[in-house]
Amino acid sequence: MYVDEILKNYNKLGTEIIETIYTDGFLSIGGKRSTETLAKKAGLSRKSRVLDIGSGVGGPARHLAATFGCRVTGIDLVEENVDDANKRAKAEGLDNLVTFELGDALALPYQDEKFDIVWGQDAWCHVPDKRRLISQATRVLTTGGAITFTDWVETGPMAKSVRAELLSAMAAPNVATMENYRDYFSANGLNILIEENVS
Repeated sequence: MYVDEILKNYNKLGTEIIETIYTDGFLSIGGKRSTETLAKKAGLSRKSRVLDIGSGVGGPARHLAATFGCRVTGIDLVEENVDDANKRAKAEGLDNLVTFELGDALALPYQDEKFDIVWGQDAWCHVPDKRRLISQATRVLTTGGAITFTDWVETGPMAKSVRAELLSAMAAPNVATMENYRDYFSANGLNILIEENVS
């Protein structure tokens, strides 16, 4: 089960190590700069209602709220991350704008058309069924909203042994290609406005 693989890497020690490597409060590459770049491309504003899928310890969500004044809901599978993220939001005086909840990206516990922006920052590689992930993201997205994310993608053929090592190290059940994501978006009636390789 993919939850077990995630919990293996994203326990307290694993999260602290990853956070130390990347930057305080972030479990993804690029930290605040990457978050701000993505937010600008998404057209995020104070009025935006954002869902951060795979929010980790909440660095991007808190930064979005602090920078733009928008409301952000983070959802993550790791209870320890959710608790930690809520504590950090409260300590930073952002708990009126940001909330973190335990939940599964493949069964989002939100009503249809609740969010203006569905956000992901290097977390969707951990989701086994990315087609369903995009379907769920589309369901909770308002008409005219945006799905905005960065993710690890496969850019070319890999030896099976290399793939197995990579997926294990990343606690990822699989890695999608850009073509996969294009297909998932198309199947849900979505248009891709910006697509970039930032490797």
